[in-house]
Amino acid sequence: MKDIIRILRQQLVLCQQLNSIVHQQRELLKGHGAADTSGFAKKMEPLLLELGKLDKQQKQQLAQGSARTMAELLGRQPASVERSLAEQLLEKLQRIMQDTREEGRKNDVLLRRNMEFIDYTINVLNQTTTVAAYAPPGAAAQAVRPRKMFDASI
Repeated sequence: MKDIIRILRQQLVLCQQLNSIVHQQRELLKGHGAADTSGFAKKMEPLLLELGKLDKQQKQQLAQGSARTMAELLGRQPASVERSLAEQLLEKLQRIMQDTREEGRKNDVLLRRNMEFIDYTINVLNQTTTVAAYAPPGAAAQAVRPRKMFDASI
């Protein structure tokens, strides 16, 4: 039971840190700071790797107890203070993970909107045209073919 509590505590700490990073990322994305999100991915990566290691340990505990879920494993344990603590940790962990998933979905929507805005801006810039030479003030306009200002062939 002590191993289960240890795993749950470590998962809880890591998930809280991950949740905090996801919330910070969302605030940045609200301000159209999509370019700065790579730093958040770098912060999340070691947390996710550590969570993966803990998940393997958790699966070993589940296999030893012949259970499919942690709740099922805890339900099979005799009533005790440790079981109660483990159930509380599991409940907190599930709430934080659900919140992180929801924030991740929202961040995904914001990232897509930022990418659509970038695509729109690029399309506008690609459609901008000008004449090849400017006429002096008061002179008649020249019949010159317009060029795209941001054409790759220029």
